[in-house]
Amino acid sequence: MNANGAAIALHSTVEHDFETGLAYVRLRGILDLASAPRARTAVLKCAAEHPQAVIVDLDRVIVASQTPLLVFATVSRLLIDHGVAMLIVANPHTPIGKSVRRALSGRVAVHSTRRDAVEATAKGPAPPHRVHVHLPMSPTSPAVARALAKYACESWDVRDIADSAQIVASELVSNAVVHARTDLDVTFILRANYLVIQVRDRGKQSLPRPTHGQYTPGADHGRGLALVARLTSSWGHSVGPHGKTVWATIRARPLA
Repeated sequence: MNANGAAIALHSTVEHDFETGLAYVRLRGILDLASAPRARTAVLKCAAEHPQAVIVDLDRVIVASQTPLLVFATVSRLLIDHGVAMLIVANPHTPIGKSVRRALSGRVAVHSTRRDAVEATAKGPAPPHRVHVHLPMSPTSPAVARALAKYACESWDVRDIADSAQIVASELVSNAVVHARTDLDVTFILRANYLVIQVRDRGKQSLPRPTHGQYTPGADHGRGLALVARLTSSWGHSVGPHGKTVWATIRARPLA
């Protein structure tokens, strides 16, 4: 309840650190059986951008029972299946911190502070199939992205998709340079059977839907988003308070 006695609806804020590969979800408000699906959706939507780990801060959450907290155990199992770790942050000296530990001990890693959670991710082995670069708003950035795509595919022994990866990376970076006109982060991740390509800029505008058969004219980025759609298994974008992320996946290996 707030000062006026009204119930505090569950809200979430999301933050991505593309250099480290970590994503942060901060929840605040009342978590009950009715709002638990909203918490689940917030974490899964965050994980859809392929972070190395998701850190969920529950310090500003209110619960009347431990049962709704079990949603995080379910979500953690889903993320593990996709190679993404989930960590919970909750102060052990608060009511929510005590409830979290009673409900999730042995199911999800729980840490006292965000710093502790970040340090826990750093203590693990470095992810062998992730490379990241920060690029300026420059006409040379697409070429750097192409070179990194080729390097990643050759290093991870998925050379068959190197040409497609270079084209997709070049197009997404070109789009950011020309339209967002900001610096950008480019990340390549090999996860299970797919190569994930992410490009994040500081722009806030959404992308237009690709029109098949119509490509944007230009020397380096004239293939257009329609070609990105053709070369990838899936692609999409999200816009948040700190910018826009465009991601694409290319099947790297046959499905088992």
